[in-house]
Amino acid sequence: MNPGSVDDLLPASAARDRLARRRDRQRRRWVIAGGVAAIVVVVVVMVVVFGGDDDSPRSRTRAADRASTTSSRAARTTTTSLGDLGTTTSTLPDDGTAPDPDSPLASAPPTPGPPDTSPPVVDPGTGVTVTEDGGACTFDASLEELVDSGTIQNSGPEEVVVEVQVTWFDDTGELDSWSDLQGVASGDTVAWSVATAWPDPIQGTLRCEIAQL
Repeated sequence: MNPGSVDDLLPASAARDRLARRRDRQRRRWVIAGGVAAIVVVVVVMVVVFGGDDDSPRSRTRAADRASTTSSRAARTTTTSLGDLGTTTSTLPDDGTAPDPDSPLASAPPTPGPPDTSPPVVDPGTGVTVTEDGGACTFDASLEELVDSGTIQNSGPEEVVVEVQVTWFDDTGELDSWSDLQGVASGDTVAWSVATAWPDPIQGTLRCEIAQL
């Protein structure tokens, strides 16, 4: 064999080794670049999916707007007192469908309610007059009691003992009855008051009837 032919082969072998190493480095770079790209994609996806913060100012503003819109359409409830009976009235928001103020229904006067007091009870034999205070016939929802009060006037010549009995009614009929006993000197006027427990709500209009026993 010619020794010169072996030496000619050495540069070609070295070139192939360098080319293989270069390709290996390129593959490693592509692997690293691909891994970095995959991490970036995962981070972007997580931000999109979980990035909506309910406590952010924009989220709070949208929630406040929705709550304001909902509450503006809800029915407003107010409590009013009509004579002897407290009633609760629900009023819908005005959406343009309110009755015409010029219509007969809008101008019709309200229906008058029952009188505030029962008529006085007079005993001509003794000169005793029992009256009821205006608006005293009521239902105290906080105490769950039916209450009433008034005065006893004795215009007779002698002291008398008077028992005032009150009976409460609503639209269902008679509810309960209770009395108060008072001694009244001649020419004097004293106050009477009664109350009785009543846990049920009043149906319709509450009224009282007083009697002297």
